[in-house]
Amino acid sequence: MIKSIKAKLLVFVLMLSLIPLLITNVYQLSNYSRDQNKEISVHIQDIAEDTAATINLWVQEKIDLLNAAYKGNPEVQSADRNSAQLMLKKIKVEYPGIETVVLSNSTGSSINDDGQNINISDREYFIKAKKENSVVVSDIVTSKATGNKTVAFVKPLISSNGEFKGVFLIAINADRIIKAVDEIKVGETGYGYLLNKDTTVFLTHPTKDNIGKRFEEVNPDNSELFMDTVFKNSNGSIKYVASDKTQRLGYYNLIKAANWELVVTGKTSEIMSRVNTNTKVVTILIIITIIVVASLGIFIGTAFVKPIKKVTELLVKTEQLDLTDGNAYEKLYKKQDETGIMARALDNTRKTMRELIVKIQQTSLVIEDNTKKLSLSLEETTGSIENVAKAVEDMAQGSVNLAENTQMSAEKLDMLSKKIESINNTSSEMKDFIDESKRVKDSGLEIVEKLQDVVATNRLISNRIGEKVFLLNGESEKISVITETIRNITSQINLLSINAAIESARAGEAGKGFAVVTNEIKKLAENTSVATVKIENIISEFRSIIEDTKKEMVSAEEVIENTSKMSAVTEDAFNSIGKSVINIIEKIDCLIKDIAVMSNDRGEVIKAIEDISAVSEQSAATTQEVSASVEDQTVSIEQISSSAKALYKIATEMEELIGKFKV
Repeated sequence: MIKSIKAKLLVFVLMLSLIPLLITNVYQLSNYSRDQNKEISVHIQDIAEDTAATINLWVQEKIDLLNAAYKGNPEVQSADRNSAQLMLKKIKVEYPGIETVVLSNSTGSSINDDGQNINISDREYFIKAKKENSVVVSDIVTSKATGNKTVAFVKPLISSNGEFKGVFLIAINADRIIKAVDEIKVGETGYGYLLNKDTTVFLTHPTKDNIGKRFEEVNPDNSELFMDTVFKNSNGSIKYVASDKTQRLGYYNLIKAANWELVVTGKTSEIMSRVNTNTKVVTILIIITIIVVASLGIFIGTAFVKPIKKVTELLVKTEQLDLTDGNAYEKLYKKQDETGIMARALDNTRKTMRELIVKIQQTSLVIEDNTKKLSLSLEETTGSIENVAKAVEDMAQGSVNLAENTQMSAEKLDMLSKKIESINNTSSEMKDFIDESKRVKDSGLEIVEKLQDVVATNRLISNRIGEKVFLLNGESEKISVITETIRNITSQINLLSINAAIESARAGEAGKGFAVVTNEIKKLAENTSVATVKIENIISEFRSIIEDTKKEMVSAEEVIENTSKMSAVTEDAFNSIGKSVINIIEKIDCLIKDIAVMSNDRGEVIKAIEDISAVSEQSAATTQEVSASVEDQTVSIEQISSSAKALYKIATEMEELIGKFKV
C-alpha cells in the first residue's frame, strides 16, 4: 500500500500519461507492421507473377513457332539426311529468332541446319519426347552446336502406325529468360531463380555452381519443405533457410507452358528492416517518454508535496508543544495557494499560544514568589488560633471551591457557545457548496441531453453509410459479370487465332502475313486474359474490403447503441444525485434551525450559572461574618494563609505544565 502522497501523485501522473500513450503506440505499430507485411508480400508476389507471365508468354510463342514451322514443312516426316539440311536451313531463314534447327531419328542421331551430326539420345528432352506425343520444352541447356544457353522446343515425329520416328526441334537462345530472372531485385540482395518442377533442377541461380544441380543437393535441409510446397503447388509464399544459412521470405509461381517454377526470394531481415527499424524507434520513444514523464512526475510531486511536508512539520512540532519560532518556513508563509493559507493560519495560532504561555509563565512566577513570602509571614501568627481557624477554613474552602467550579462552568459554556456559532457558520458554507453541486448537476443533465442528440445523429449517419456500402457491394457484383464476359471473349479470340494459324499454315507463302496478324491477335488475347485475372483479383479484394466495412458498420451501430444506453444511465444518475442534494439541503436547514434554538437558550443557561456564582459568593460572605464574630483579624489571617497555600500549589502545577512548552 502506497502511503506517501508524493509516490501516489507520481503513480497517478505515470498512469494518466503512459497508459493512453502505450495503447496508441502499440495499436499504431501493430497496424504499421501488418500493412508493411502485406505490402511486402504483395510486392514480391507481383514481381513473381509478372516475371512468370512474361516467361510463360515467351515459351508459348516459341511453341507456336515450332508448330508453325512443322506444319509449314510437312516433308519433315519423310526427309532423308541429304535433303534435310537444306530444309532445316530454309526453316531457320523463314523463322527469325531460331538459333538452331535439328532433325533426329529414333535413336537420337541427328543433323542440324549447319550439317553437323549430333547425338541427342542422352538429352532429357529426347527421352521425354519418346514417351509423350506432345511438344516437350527442355531445361535451359548449353547447345552442343553453338555453346550458347538455349531452350529446345521438341516435337515428336510419329508414323501413321504410331511408331516413334524421331524428333524435330528448334533451339532458341535463352538469354532473354535468363536476363528477365537476373533483373529480379528484392531489396538490396534479393533475387529470383528458376527450378524444373519435375526434376527439381536449378535452371538459373545467382550462384552459378548451383545451376544444373538438384535442389536436394544444394539445400538438403529444406528439401522436404520445397517438395510439399514449391514442387507440389502452382503458387504461394514460403519462408525457409537458404543454403547460405540466411532466413528468407519468398513467393513462387508456376510457368505452366514449360512446367518451371519461378521463385522470388529475399532476406527476411532486409525485407523487414523498415518494420524492425520502426519498432525500435517507437520502443525508444516510449522509453524516453517514460523517463520524461517520470521525471516530470517526480518534479511535480516534489513541488506539491514539499510545502505539505513543511506544514506537517509545523503540526508535529505543535503536537510536541514546541512553539519556538523558526525562519525555515518564511517561503512557505509567502505562498498564495492553500498550503500558504494553512501555514499562515497555523503560524498565527502558534504565535497566539506562544504569547499566552509566556504571560502565564510570568504570572505564575510572580504568584509563586509572593505566596512563598506570604506563607512565611503567616506561619508565625497562625499557631495560636489553629482550632478556630480550622473550622472557619473548612467553610470558606467549600464556598471558594463552589465559586471556582461555577466560574469554570460559565467559561466552558461560553466556549461551547462559540463552537455552536462555528458549527452554524460551517453548516451555512456546506449548504452553499451543496447549492453549487446542484447547479453542476443541472449543467451535467444538459450535457447528457446534448450527448443523446449527437448519438441519434451518429446513428442516422451510420445507417446512411451502411446503405451506401450495400449498394457498392451490388455494383461490384455487376463488375464481376463484365469480367466474365471479357473472359468469354478472350476464349473466343484464342479459338479464332488458332483457326487462323491453321488456315495460314495451309495457305503457305500466301498466308505468312496473315500468320503474323494471327500471332498478334493471340498475344492480345493472352494479355487480355492476364488483365482479366488481375481485375478479378482486384474485385475480390474490393469485395473483401466491402465485407469488412459491413462488419465494422455493425460494430459501429453496436457502439452507438451502447453509448445511447450509457447516456440514459448517466441521466438517471444525475437525477438521483439531484434528489440526494435536495434531501441534504433539507436536513442542513433543520440543523441550522436547531443550532439557532441552542444559541438562543445559551443566554438563559449562562444567567442561571451566574446566579449560582452569586449565591456562592454570598455564602462566602456569610462565612466571613461568622469568622468576624470570633475575631476579625484571625479569620483574615486564616483565609490569607489558606489562599496562599492554594495559590502556591496552583503556581507549582502551572509551572510544571508550562515547562513542557518550548517558547
